[in-house]
This record gives sequence, C-alpha cells and structure tokens, in this order.
Amino acid sequence: MLEEPSDKEIEYVVNNFKSYMETIIPNMAINFAKKYKKQIAREIPLEDKVLPVSITDTEISLHSEFKIKYLEDYTIKKYVLKLNDKEKVILEDMINKVPLKITASKLETTTNYIKKLRGVVKKKLSSYLKGEKNGR
Repeated sequence: MLEEPSDKEIEYVVNNFKSYMETIIPNMAINFAKKYKKQIAREIPLEDKVLPVSITDTEISLHSEFKIKYLEDYTIKKYVLKLNDKEKVILEDMINKVPLKITASKLETTTNYIKKLRGVVKKKLSSYLKGEKNGR
C-alpha cells in the first residue's frame, strides 16, 4: 500500500509546482501576445469610406444564379433573346444545374419534354454561334 507523504515531500512538490507555474505562465502570456500581435497585423483596418456602387451593380454582384437579364456578353445575349420563354427558362435551369423534375414542375410539363427542349436549346444556340463564326 501507499504511504502517506511526509511534510517535507509535500513541501518539495508544492515548491516545484510553484516554480513551474512561475516559469510557464509568463511564457504563455508572451506567446499569446506574439500571436495576438500577428493577428492584429493581418487584419485590415476599417475605414469610413463608402464606395460608389449603383443599385444595378449590387443586383449583379449579389445574385448567385445565372439569369439571362444579367448576361453582359451582347454577342451571345442577342441569340439567347431569340429563344422563346420556355427555352429561356430551360437554358437558365441547365446552367444553374436545376434537376429535370423541378424544371418540369416549373413549366407544368413532363421530364421527357424538358429533355427534348434542352436538346432544342442546345441546337439553336450552337447553330447561332456557328453562323456567327462563319460570318453570317
């Protein structure tokens, strides 16, 4: 069995623990201060300047999905605008990787019809773009 520690042994352990803590705590504080200074140096200071942004700019930059009305390339946009309304919806959904079922329910039709219209949209756009390259 274990013996009770003597008073000298207890005093020795307590003194060693105190000296250990006196060494560790200042070092921990120094390390924390160094890390904190590095973190502060990496932060960008906040300034009270306002960037001039128009409402249309924020709509474009904050929108996460593709929409034809946000398309900026006018050579492509003129061909996209030749598509009918259903084909425009299908094009947007294809680009945004919307599942067939959701597109079909949106247009109140079947998934097979959506597959067919996707092919039609692809053919129309590729023929328009090929005609553009050939100089039509």
